[in-house]
Amino acid sequence: MILLPLLAIDTHPTALQRKGDAALGAKQYQLASDFYRQSAEAYAKRGDPNTAKILKERALRYGTTIRWFVKRRTFRTGILAIHEPTFGCYVGANIEREEKTRSPKVFNKLTGKHHAIYFRYRAYGMPFPKDNAAMLKRAQSGLQIAFEPSSLAKVRDDDYLRRFAQDCRKSGIPIFLRFASEFNGTWTPYSGDPEAYKRAFRTVAKVMHATAPNVAMVWCPNEIPEAPIDRYYPGREAVDWVGVNFYSVIYNDANRSRGAEWRWPTDQLDYVYRKYASRHPMMIGEWAATHMSSVDRVPRPDFAVRKIRQLYRTLPLLYPNVKAVHWLSYNALKFARGGRQLNDYSLFDSAPVAKIYGQEVSRDWYLDTVMDGRVPGAWREVRSPDRIPAGAQVAISFRSYDPASRVTVTADGRNVYADKKEAVAEFDAVAAKKWTAVVTDSTGKVAGQSVR
Repeated sequence: MILLPLLAIDTHPTALQRKGDAALGAKQYQLASDFYRQSAEAYAKRGDPNTAKILKERALRYGTTIRWFVKRRTFRTGILAIHEPTFGCYVGANIEREEKTRSPKVFNKLTGKHHAIYFRYRAYGMPFPKDNAAMLKRAQSGLQIAFEPSSLAKVRDDDYLRRFAQDCRKSGIPIFLRFASEFNGTWTPYSGDPEAYKRAFRTVAKVMHATAPNVAMVWCPNEIPEAPIDRYYPGREAVDWVGVNFYSVIYNDANRSRGAEWRWPTDQLDYVYRKYASRHPMMIGEWAATHMSSVDRVPRPDFAVRKIRQLYRTLPLLYPNVKAVHWLSYNALKFARGGRQLNDYSLFDSAPVAKIYGQEVSRDWYLDTVMDGRVPGAWREVRSPDRIPAGAQVAISFRSYDPASRVTVTADGRNVYADKKEAVAEFDAVAAKKWTAVVTDSTGKVAGQSVR
């Protein structure tokens, strides 16, 4: 008679959360992660998404995951969206306020990578940026426009919008029109009325699709808040690509008590990706990792280097339908509006950051021209009891509670890989019947293990 209420209490989300806290106090990190995940699921079922999100993040922070992949030549059937590559990801950037250079050609040279897309902001009501488009045509790059109205009431099927569409067509370059992005945030003037927003988006999409076949319409929320996002979705006929904006920072909102070093960039991408990647190609509309915060103004290139590796290494494996990613390169400590001077995102204010960025975007997955026809090899996850064939290119995506964790890989007991760079281990497979990956933290403690 006593066991039933005890079992009920044990599965209550608050009880699960307390168990997670106790496990964390005992440094049983994976057990803590498991309890936090269960508690998050229970809170979500009870209609408390905010608490569920907090606990889901704790589960991510303290858990260890190991996933295996092999590279293979893959063929895809079906209709692609406007400008969508079959496989691979366009690499893009914003350099409107980059002190080092505002020339695409110079930026390409400095990073060692030709960028497929450059993006800029444009207020709705301003004319199409013809000079910028002409410069990008010479540079053989596409243009992403963050097209931002001050009021949805100004968005109509009128001479201004039709002329803008005609100029888009005449530019002769691929254009990604990111209309009224971050609509789910109260900081935008077009937030708060989902129906009005959807009407405005559909109006712009209808004119662009009828007039400018080189324009892809991009619907792009901010990563948070999540709850309102779905209510603003204009539908498949209006949306060509789905984007998401986010940044990797040391402190959330420059608040020392809200440290965010543990968070992976892909954690911020995950919600929108899971919702829409099966319907549309995905775009990271704007992203960067800080290397200096206004909180303490201490140089932290190590943070930016780690986040760059985490994002650009894991996208091909875990988020292959992200088909474009854009770095915003500028020093917000200098150039942002009052109250937003929080971080330095400029690639060229830190040599180690610029170096690792150039290395990561030079990988085969990252495409340097829109619709150039190149098809990089894709990755397929290896699940037990699948075999890993000899000679295959292997990648192991791993993460743990310790940013200094490392993975050691053995094949039939022989070491074949050991490295300290968290994110992805890559190597060529040898002939073996049993593969084992062991993740250890900086003290040598085993954080997780996986066998294939």
